Amino acid sequence: MIKKTSFVKMDRGIRDCDWYRDGATVRVFNELLMTANVKPCEFEGITVGRGQRAVSVDTLSEKLALDTEEVRRALNKLYKLGELKAERHPSFSLVTVVHYDYYQGYYDSPEPVTCEAEREANEYANKMFWDAVKRTRRKGRKME
Repeated sequence: MIKKTSFVKMDRGIRDCDWYRDGATVRVFNELLMTANVKPCEFEGITVGRGQRAVSVDTLSEKLALDTEEVRRALNKLYKLGELKAERHPSFSLVTVVHYDYYQGYYDSPEPVTCEAEREANEYANKMFWDAVKRTRRKGRKME
C-alpha cells in the first residue's frame, strides 16, 4: 500500500529532452526530483537546501536497481546538460536539481532553457560551422 505523504510536480517539457529516451537517466532524475528537500535541513554538518539531496551512487544504484555504472552515466549526462549540479563530499554528493522551484510551479523563478531550444541552438551552431568549413574548402584554404 502506498503511504500518503506529499507530491511533486513535473513539467511536461521534460519529455522533449534528449535524455528522456534514456530509461536510466529518467529514473535517476525522477528519484532525485521526488526525494529532494522541500525545506532546508542539516545532514552531517552540512545544510541541505530546498531542491537538494545528499546521496551516493551506491544508494541510488540500490534504490533504483541499476548498475553503479548506469547511475554514474545518467548523473554525468544530467550534470553535463545542466539539469543537476553536485558538490562532492567524502561519503556523499550534495546534488541540486537546478530548476527545482520552476518544476514545482514557482514560475517566477528562472525558467529553464528547454531541451528543444537548446537542441535548436546546437543544430544552428553546427550548421554555421560546417557551412564555414565548406566555404573555406571551396576557396582552397585550410581551416585553422
